Amino acid sequence: MRHFRDITKDELQEEIAAAMSPEDQDRATDYFEGATPVDEVTEPEPQVDKSAETAAPSQGAPAHVAPAAPLRRLIARRAPELNAGKPAPLALHSAAPTPLLGQSADVDATSERPLVEGIVPIQTVTPEVDPNVTQTLEALPHAMVDLRHVYKSFGEGDLAVHVLHDIQMCVMPGEYVAIMGPSGSGKTTLMNIIGCLDVPTSGTYLLDGEDVSGLDDRGLSSLRNRKLGFVFQNFNLLPRETAVENVALPLLYAGVSRAERLERAAEALRSVGLGDRLDFLPTQLSGGQSQRVAIARAMVGHPELLLADEPTGALDSASGEQIMQIFDDLNAAGVTIVMITHESEVAEHAHRTMSILDGRLGFVGGEQ
Repeated sequence: MRHFRDITKDELQEEIAAAMSPEDQDRATDYFEGATPVDEVTEPEPQVDKSAETAAPSQGAPAHVAPAAPLRRLIARRAPELNAGKPAPLALHSAAPTPLLGQSADVDATSERPLVEGIVPIQTVTPEVDPNVTQTLEALPHAMVDLRHVYKSFGEGDLAVHVLHDIQMCVMPGEYVAIMGPSGSGKTTLMNIIGCLDVPTSGTYLLDGEDVSGLDDRGLSSLRNRKLGFVFQNFNLLPRETAVENVALPLLYAGVSRAERLERAAEALRSVGLGDRLDFLPTQLSGGQSQRVAIARAMVGHPELLLADEPTGALDSASGEQIMQIFDDLNAAGVTIVMITHESEVAEHAHRTMSILDGRLGFVGGEQ
């Protein structure tokens, strides 16, 4: 911007004549008649006191003092003409930022306008979060099973037996995962941790997004009853209870009334093809029938995760195939399944297979 020292008295008087009232012209003329002409000033330019810009000038003020506010605004309006052919000054901007693209161009009446017209204020750009991205992130499901750097040891000090080493495992809702390993590999210990029957020595386990590390025995029991179903190799049926009473047992712990739990247990038995065996004792059932009772018991509470530990280990091949067909149907209905087995034919039913050896987990194959 052109400095006031570079503007002659005649130029200022022309501006006064064009834009000010006669009274203001007289006052301004008196002011400049008493000032030292610009071309007579030879001393170096003193440091300008910025506070003087808003102060009223006095008669006989030196030429380097900024003019009064009305004249300063008048000169500013003509600055593009006065500065023609000179390097552009730094952009002057008001306290209120220039509206961004898509925003309202209205300016509050109390905000300060740009000092020089034609010079665009420096824009302050505030990053905006795409709401579509936020909604997408919120819609992403969390893992049903999320093990992070899990270790499990039994005993302490030199006598400690380290069973699981840095287990990292993620199972998403609706997945069907098989874990294979030989005896003593740690697969049953891993299943007990996933099923909240045991807790890690160190590491983090999130079940359906809930950290189970801080739960006591009562909290773990409640979590198992609400979210988990178990199928064991040896069935684990109560020998003196009928099939329908064995299936109804989890509902008893859930506080369901007797009439309702027996009705739901009978429906679960019919779903696995045992509608005609409701009142049979375990000793009156075959191995395959007993395992189907165990599956009905696991599913009667509508769990989100079904855990199966060698579900066909005690069955003949024909009965085992029937049990695996039931598992396939459950997974197709949306049930998440984690199964331990040492049989590759059984593991082929899963979407993906993992291996465990000496307490360390690895990927085998199958669909990703």
